[in-house]
Amino acid sequence: MAIGKVNKYGIRVGDVFKSTHGYSMVINDFYKVIEILGDYKIRVRALEKINVDDDGYGQQGEEIMDYDNFDMREKPLDKMVKLHHRYDNTETYYIKISDYEYAYLLPKEDYNKPCWFDYMD
Repeated sequence: MAIGKVNKYGIRVGDVFKSTHGYSMVINDFYKVIEILGDYKIRVRALEKINVDDDGYGQQGEEIMDYDNFDMREKPLDKMVKLHHRYDNTETYYIKISDYEYAYLLPKEDYNKPCWFDYMD
């Protein structure tokens, strides 16, 4: 891994992308950049999550990413970084994980911010 390498958008090894998806549920996934492959292409790996508060059954609550531990059930993914123009005239970067999941660059100040999850369908 080339730690000092940066792509055209300023994405670095160690940056995190976050997705929130689920049709009738709220599922959060976090993807850590593990390699810069080109000007726009990166390699990411899914991170484990830490439950910080729940309803006692683990079905609803808050979680944070486990920045230091990869989800070993998931393989690394090679993805193209794209620019997203938001409705408030700001820009952010994203990667397409699948047809139903897009992950957006997570600001570093939000790395330890709890995210709501809801696995009740």
